[in-house]
Amino acid sequence: MSRGQYDVTLGMPHYRHIDLQAFSLILLGSKVGHGLGTEVNRIAKAVLFLWLQLEFLFLFRHLFGATFNILRRPDAYDDDHRRKSR
Repeated sequence: MSRGQYDVTLGMPHYRHIDLQAFSLILLGSKVGHGLGTEVNRIAKAVLFLWLQLEFLFLFRHLFGATFNILRRPDAYDDDHRRKSR
């Protein structure tokens, strides 16, 4: 799969998960403390927390967006259906 291609199961780009793993490694490395201070630890935690919120938003939108028509235009389904039928 190329960078940014969508996964059919979750509808989210694969590279998001790769970046999340990278942030986890940064957080783990800052916990060890070899050359990384507490400021880096705080920054890594903040970035990881914000990234997890973004991941949750995409997952929530995918799971419940079509059901409750939230976070989408009301005619988005019709536009998608028209594009697929051509």
